[in-house]
Amino acid sequence: MPIGTYTVTESKADIDGYSLNVTGDRNVEVTKDGTAELKLTNAYTPNTPVTPITPTPSTPKTSVKVTKNWVGGQETSAVVHLLADGNVVNTAELNAQNGWTYTFSNLDKESAGHDIQYTVTEDKVDGYTTSITGDMQNGFVITNTKDQPDKPVKPDKPDIPDTPTPSKPKTSVKVTKNWVGGQESSAVIHLLADGNVIKTETLNAQNGWTHTFTDLDKQVAGHDVVYTVSEDQTAGYTTKITGDAANGFVITNTKDQPDKPVKPDKPDTPDTPTPSKPENHSGNNTPSHSKNTGNHSGQNTPVNPSSSTVDNHQTVKPMIPAAAKTAASGNHAAASANIPKTGDETDLSLYAFLLGGAAALLAVILVLKSRREN
Repeated sequence: MPIGTYTVTESKADIDGYSLNVTGDRNVEVTKDGTAELKLTNAYTPNTPVTPITPTPSTPKTSVKVTKNWVGGQETSAVVHLLADGNVVNTAELNAQNGWTYTFSNLDKESAGHDIQYTVTEDKVDGYTTSITGDMQNGFVITNTKDQPDKPVKPDKPDIPDTPTPSKPKTSVKVTKNWVGGQESSAVIHLLADGNVIKTETLNAQNGWTHTFTDLDKQVAGHDVVYTVSEDQTAGYTTKITGDAANGFVITNTKDQPDKPVKPDKPDTPDTPTPSKPENHSGNNTPSHSKNTGNHSGQNTPVNPSSSTVDNHQTVKPMIPAAAKTAASGNHAAASANIPKTGDETDLSLYAFLLGGAAALLAVILVLKSRREN
């Protein structure tokens, strides 16, 4: 050491349990031989035991990296936010100086016993569309793509109208049900197209005994369809169908009547014979008749006032009295006895017989007719 005076101090004892205690002159003189001696004493004083401090376990940490990309253009900077469970906890500005990247470090990995979810957002940059990809483990990438100016809208090509499909002409057919002499609860009607059943309907009081078959094709395969109707047979009725498809059909059911007994044919009425005129012969024994309308001697038959005289003889047209008509069916002889004998008795007898037979037959017919009507 160079020759001179030096001062020696001790600021602290390096050994636990000792305290600093300096005695004597603290100055020391270095002589020409380059040595000097100074004695320092440290007294031992027992210290109070030091309670060891329990180290607090450190919270696990993590970091989140974010990188900025530009497409189609680039601005001078972009402001990026770090969110923890949806709340902004840090902000960084990305630019060319920091290489458009930043790492958010010393971030708590857990909070209140659950893993914190870190995400990032960016302040809107006008004229750009922002997309964010990645995750907190691998880092986030925020890409801003330059918006392109809107292209002029190309007018829509006019729609070509669809060629309309010609609709098939349609028609309808109405059918009505009538009852005569009775009525059932319902009737089943069938609609036929060209003779084939295509639809069936039940007519009853609820639908007013009528129905219209609608939406029917008017033509098939180039020809008009012929529509007709039929009905299931209703026992005890005779069915009649009238009308047509254009004006509607009417189906009439008429109650059948029980057969009446056969009425016998009326017998032919025999022709009434015309009596022949008597001839005037000399020596005829025919008694002469008086010109008056009195009775013949011994006869009860009146003289017909319409008698005429032929060849000076009076011809009498016989009249059948009521008594003779009543007795005609039982006694032909009595009727013949009252007929006056004029002219040829043979002709008069035949005439009387035929007339009596006709009267008897007519009486029998009237009696039979009366019995049958009752």
